[in-house]
Amino acid sequence: LHMLGTMSIHEGVLFVTGTGKVGIGTTSPSDILHIQGNASTTRLQIENTAADGDPMLMLQTDGATNWYIGIDDSDADKLMFMSDGGAWDPAAAAVTFTTDGKVGIGTNSPSNLFTIESTSAFMAVARNTSNDVAGAVITVDNSRGGNNGVAEDYCGAIRFNANDAGGTSTQYAKISGIVHSPTDNA
Repeated sequence: LHMLGTMSIHEGVLFVTGTGKVGIGTTSPSDILHIQGNASTTRLQIENTAADGDPMLMLQTDGATNWYIGIDDSDADKLMFMSDGGAWDPAAAAVTFTTDGKVGIGTNSPSNLFTIESTSAFMAVARNTSNDVAGAVITVDNSRGGNNGVAEDYCGAIRFNANDAGGTSTQYAKISGIVHSPTDNA
């Protein structure tokens, strides 16, 4: 099909300009692909119906750097973000979201609500670059209702664990938050 000028297909539902811009739901696309809807939600649906097919979106910059956002159908439909400059490889995902709300950075199988895994010694850094504040702050906020068998004054902890060669985890240090009233003299 060779086109000169503009083209409209099926009563203006799909519109192609002479400059190669495609409009779906609009006759005046402002970008390469412009989707316009007038319902309460407008969405773009990418569906892969193949057995263990992974629907994905690939973003590419200079032909070598690829970012993928996709669902790994063969691994419990986890949503994954990855970049490796090559093809889609769920095993190389940088960030993984599970269907039960867990998030993994550096792991495809987060075991907790938020899991970070890395071979780097520095996995997370809190840095304050403002001159207006004295330092960086990390907050552990235990905002649960009721005590669920836990002391009312216990508000959270940071634990420092290490695994031995067999994978057994040992706790080496723990910083606990205990709330005291001003009259406790603690």
